[in-house]
Amino acid sequence: MEFQLLIHTVGSIISAIFSFGLAIFTYFNNPKRTANIMLGLTMAAVGVFYTSHAVGINIADPLASRAVFMWNLSIIFISVFSAHTALAVIGIQQKRKMILGAMYAVSLVLLAFYITYPDAFLEPSKAKLFFPSYYEAGASYHWVMRLIYNLIIPTYFLTEMLLAYRKADFILKNRLKYFFLAMFLGYSTGFLLVLPVFNVFIINPNWGLFFIFFYAVPFVYAVVNYELLDIRLVAKKAFVYGLSVAGVSSVIAFLSFGSSFVEKTYPNFPAWLIPVAAAIVASGVGAFVWRKVRETDVLKYEFITIVTHKFRTPLTRIRWAAESAMENRLLPEKSRLQMENIKEATFRLFELTNVLIGLTDSETTFSYKLKRLNLTRLIKEIGAGLEKRIVEKNISVDFQSEDNCFVIADQERLRPVINIILENAVSYTPAGGRIAVALEKSGSKVKFTVSDTGIGISKEDMPLVFTKFFRSVEAKKADTEGLGIGLYIAKEVIRRHEGKISVFSEGLGKGSLFTAELPAA
Repeated sequence: MEFQLLIHTVGSIISAIFSFGLAIFTYFNNPKRTANIMLGLTMAAVGVFYTSHAVGINIADPLASRAVFMWNLSIIFISVFSAHTALAVIGIQQKRKMILGAMYAVSLVLLAFYITYPDAFLEPSKAKLFFPSYYEAGASYHWVMRLIYNLIIPTYFLTEMLLAYRKADFILKNRLKYFFLAMFLGYSTGFLLVLPVFNVFIINPNWGLFFIFFYAVPFVYAVVNYELLDIRLVAKKAFVYGLSVAGVSSVIAFLSFGSSFVEKTYPNFPAWLIPVAAAIVASGVGAFVWRKVRETDVLKYEFITIVTHKFRTPLTRIRWAAESAMENRLLPEKSRLQMENIKEATFRLFELTNVLIGLTDSETTFSYKLKRLNLTRLIKEIGAGLEKRIVEKNISVDFQSEDNCFVIADQERLRPVINIILENAVSYTPAGGRIAVALEKSGSKVKFTVSDTGIGISKEDMPLVFTKFFRSVEAKKADTEGLGIGLYIAKEVIRRHEGKISVFSEGLGKGSLFTAELPAA
C-alpha cells in the first residue's frame, strides 16, 4: 500500500470513529432537544460517509467500489440535518417547518432516484492519483446533488443565521459565531475531497480529511453549550476532555491499523512495541479521565460548602435584623411592612438554599424527614404570600380542594416547590388572566394541578421545561430575572418524594398546566 494511500485510509477511519463518537456524545448530552438530535444525526451521516470512503478507495474493482461509494449519499442528509440544527438553535424551527418539510421531501426523492439509477450519481470508479479507485461523477444528474446540497441549502441556512445574528442576544451570537466558523473551515477543507471527483487535481486530497475537525467541533461545541450557561467553566472543561479522549483514541486506532504496514516495511522493527505503546496511551487516558472526574467531585463539594456557610450566615443575620427592627413599637406601619417583606424573602431564600443542598444527597431516606402534611393548608399559606402580586396584576384565582388533603412529605423541602409552581403561574400570566389551582385524592396519590392563561410553552420547549438552566425566549421576556433552575429543583424534590410532575401546553400564548402527584397519607 502506497504511503499516501495509507495516510488517507487511516485518516478516514479516524474521522469515521471521531464522527460516530461525536454523534453519540451530542445525542446523549440531551436526547430530548431537537438541536442535539439533529446534530447527532449530522455527525452519524458524516461517519457513514467516511466509512464508505475508506473502504471504497481501497477496492480495485470499479463496480464493487462504486457500490460502496453509493453510501456517500449520506452527503445529502449532512446538509439537511445541519440546516435543521441551525434553525433549531436559532429558535425558528416551527416557523420554517414548511421549508424543512420541502428539504426532506426533495432529499428522499433524490435518494430514491439515485438508488434506482446509480449511474446518474456515480459512474464506475476509476484509479486517480494514489487511489486504486475514486469517485467518477455521473454524467447525467450528479450535478443536481452538488447544486442543492453544496450550494443552495448551505446558502439558505447561512442566510438565516446572518438574519438571526442581527437580532440575537449575546449568547446566541456567540453560538452563531461558532457556526460561521464551522461552515467556513468545514466547507473549504471538505471541498478538497470533491475536486478529484471532477478530475481536478490541484491540492492533495489528504488535506480534506480535516473537514470533520473543522466542521464538527465548532458545531458540537455551540450546540452542547446551547443548554448550559456559557460561563460554566466545568462544562467547557468536560467538553475539552471529551475531545482529548476522542483524539487520543483515534491515535490508538492509527497505531493499531498501521502496525501491519510497519511490520511489512520494516521487518526488523519489534512487533510488540506498537501494541505496548497503545496500551500505555490507553492507560494514561483512563488515569487522566479519572483524575478530572475526581476534580469535578471536589469542585462540587467545595461549592456545597460555600453555599452552606457563606449563604446561610448572612441570610440568618438579615432575618434576625428584620425581626429585631419589627419589635420596635415606634416603627412606622409602612416600614414594618417592608421589614415583613424582607423577613419573608429571607426565609424563602433560606429554604431554597436548603433545597439546593439537599439535591446533592444521594439517599432520600436519610436526607428527607417525611411526615403527614396537610397540603391544602400549605397551599393556602403560600398563596397568601402571593396575594399582593395577584391583586396588582388583577389575576383571578380559583382554588378547589377536597377537605384537607394529606400527603407524606418533608414540609421544608416541599414548600419551596409549591411556591415555585404557584409563583411561576403568577409571573407568566398577564394582567387580567386566570389561574386555577386544584387538589384531589386519586387512589394512593394526591394530585396537585395549576393551570393558567399565561405565555404557554412551545412543543419544542416542552421536553426542556424541567432541565437545568433552561428558560424559553418567552419566559425571559416575561420575567428577566431567574436562572431556569426552579422547575428542575421541583422535579428532583417531587421525585425524591416518590411522586412525579408533568407539564402540558397547547402552545405559545395558550397557557400551561402543571400537574404534581405525591403519596397520600
